[in-house]
Amino acid sequence: MQVIELPEQGFWQTACERICKGETRENELSVNSSIVGALLVVVDDNPLNLKIAQNMLSILGASVVTCQEPLDAFELITRLKPDAVLMDIHMPHIDGFTLTKQIREVIPKNQMPILALTADIEIQQTNQSEQAGMNGVVTKPIDKVGLLRAIDKLLLTHEPFYDEAFALSQMMGNRNLLGVMLKKFAKLVEEQKQSLCETQDINQLGQIAHSIKGTAAGLGFKRLAATARIVEQQGKSETLEHENITNLVNALVQVREFISKHREESDEQERPDISR
Repeated sequence: MQVIELPEQGFWQTACERICKGETRENELSVNSSIVGALLVVVDDNPLNLKIAQNMLSILGASVVTCQEPLDAFELITRLKPDAVLMDIHMPHIDGFTLTKQIREVIPKNQMPILALTADIEIQQTNQSEQAGMNGVVTKPIDKVGLLRAIDKLLLTHEPFYDEAFALSQMMGNRNLLGVMLKKFAKLVEEQKQSLCETQDINQLGQIAHSIKGTAAGLGFKRLAATARIVEQQGKSETLEHENITNLVNALVQVREFISKHREESDEQERPDISR
C-alpha cells in the first residue's frame, strides 16, 4: 500500500491537489522538509533548464524566483536575500564562480547557501565550487531526490516564507485578484517599513507590527507574520529589542522584492509572442 504523508498546517490545499494528480509518497518527500515554503533563487541562462528547476522546486513546495540574466543576478540576490540560491556555472558574461565570489562579499557563506548547478564532471570532482564560496554541487540533469536532500541539509530556517496555495484560496481561486492584492500589499509594505524606521514609541511599534501580522497572514506570508508577531508581543510588554525591529524591516523588504519579481514573471508569461 502506498502512503502519502500530508504537509503541515497551511499546505493542505497544495497536498490535496497533488493527491488528485496521483502523486505518490516518492513525489512527496518534501512534506516534512524545510524546503516547503522556502524562498529560493535559481540562476541559469538556459530558459529550458530554468523552467525545469522552477517547476521541480515549486512541486516540492518552495517559492521560486528565477533569473535568466547573470548580470542581473547579483542585485536580485543581494536585495531579496533568499533562503538559498541554485547557480549555474557556465553562463555568458559572468560565470557562476565569479558571481558567487561577488555575492560573498556582501552575504557570507554561513548566512545563505549557494549550490552550483553543473553537468561538468571535472567541476563535480574538484573543490572549485567550495573555493568560490559555494556550499555544494547539484548535478545536471537534476535529480529531484538529490536536489531536495542537498537543499534541505543547508537551509538555515524552517519558517515558511510564502504559502501561495493558501493565498489563492483566500481569493477563491482568482489569480487575477491575488495579483491585484499583492500589488496593493507591496505598496503597503513600503509604507509600513517607513513607519517602523521613523517611529520611536514602543507601543506604536507594536501596533504597526500587529497590522503587518494580520495582513501578511491573510496573504500567506507566514515568515513576515511570525516576525511581526514577535515585535507585537514585545511592544505590548515594553521589552522590544532593536534587533527584532531590524528583522521585521528586513522581512518587509524581502516580501516587497519577492512581489516585485513575482509580478515581473507574471507579466512576462502573459505577454503575447509577437515573433510568430
